[in-house]
Amino acid sequence: MANAELAELRGAIFGLKALVFNCLSSIAGRFDDPNAYLDELQQQAVLGIAQSSPTNIRPQHLETFRNAAVGVVLQAIGAVKETHARDARPPTRQ
Repeated sequence: MANAELAELRGAIFGLKALVFNCLSSIAGRFDDPNAYLDELQQQAVLGIAQSSPTNIRPQHLETFRNAAVGVVLQAIGAVKETHARDARPPTRQ
C-alpha cells in the first residue's frame, strides 16, 4: 500500500471515529442514565466482535483485527462517558 493510500485510509478511519463519537454522545444524552446505556452498548459490541468470523481476514491476523476493533469501541465509549461526566459536573466558581 502506498503512503497516499495509507493516509487516505487513516483519514477515513479517523472521520468514521469522529462520526461515531458524535452519534454515540447524542444518543446517550437522551437516556436518563447514559453510562448504563453505554455500558450495555460496549458489552454487546465487544461480544459481537469476539464472535465475528470475517472471511476476508487471514486467520493469523484475526486477533489483531479483533483487538483493533475492540480498541475503537473502548476508545469511543470512554470518550463519550468522559464527555457526559464533564457535562454532569456542577460548574466551578472563579
